[in-house]
Amino acid sequence: MVKGEIVHIYLKSPTARTVLFASSLDGFEPHEAKKIDDDTWEITIPASREFKYFYIVDGVVYLPPCRLKEHDDFGSENCVYSSHM
Repeated sequence: MVKGEIVHIYLKSPTARTVLFASSLDGFEPHEAKKIDDDTWEITIPASREFKYFYIVDGVVYLPPCRLKEHDDFGSENCVYSSHM
């Protein structure tokens, strides 16, 4: 969900104990997601441009279902967020 230049990204992961979010906006520095109910985690970030991202759920890299993916330099993939989608 986008509100102005703030993006709210949600992850459904009812069994997760910790969820970190990493994006290309700041060199993939992990940030803690906030648990907002029994199933859902939220990260809120300023984003006025496209970025790539992934999660680390309980210490394991996790790529959620996403409309657009891009291969990274490590043989894996990242989700791509674009305000135009």
